[in-house]
Amino acid sequence: MRTLLKIAGFLAGSVLLCLLAVFCWLCFYSRDLPDVSALAQYAPANVTQATDPCLGSSIAVPYDALGANLRNAISAVETSEADPGVISTTFRGLLTEEPQQRTTIASWYISRTMCRAPSRELRRQFAELRTAIQLERHYSRRRLFTMYANRVYLGAGLIGVQQGSAFHFRKQPAELTPPEAALLAGLIRGPS
Repeated sequence: MRTLLKIAGFLAGSVLLCLLAVFCWLCFYSRDLPDVSALAQYAPANVTQATDPCLGSSIAVPYDALGANLRNAISAVETSEADPGVISTTFRGLLTEEPQQRTTIASWYISRTMCRAPSRELRRQFAELRTAIQLERHYSRRRLFTMYANRVYLGAGLIGVQQGSAFHFRKQPAELTPPEAALLAGLIRGPS
């Protein structure tokens, strides 16, 4: 009986050690991931020119320059500053059978747009998940929301809400009315 308990204890300890190693790999190892510190240019203190090798050049605006109407519209349609995060959303999706909400996790969207060709490979999915976790470790939800708004594709080569609002309405994002902000936020999901 004691031998059986020792074997069970050894197996339980081994499983726990493996789970801990996987968790550490997901959350802390980032050498093979894109540099997340380069994304700080998309959450600036002032309006600035931002350049990304994958997206090209765009104009990044600070959180306050997005305007309340546009922030509310994006929060209602796409992502929110209060999104639960990629880890809790992933585990909730694995543990429940209810359909997932259609909102976007800002960190996951940003990780998908960081210079990788679209793919459904499992390795790519893990890289995106790990990059999203690194983004959530390095940036606040508010900064991630700002980065998301400044990196979204709005069709016709328009990157970010500054270019989108200037092209469609000839206004700054903070000057958009609620219907204009709702239209711009709707373009995020279907830019064509």
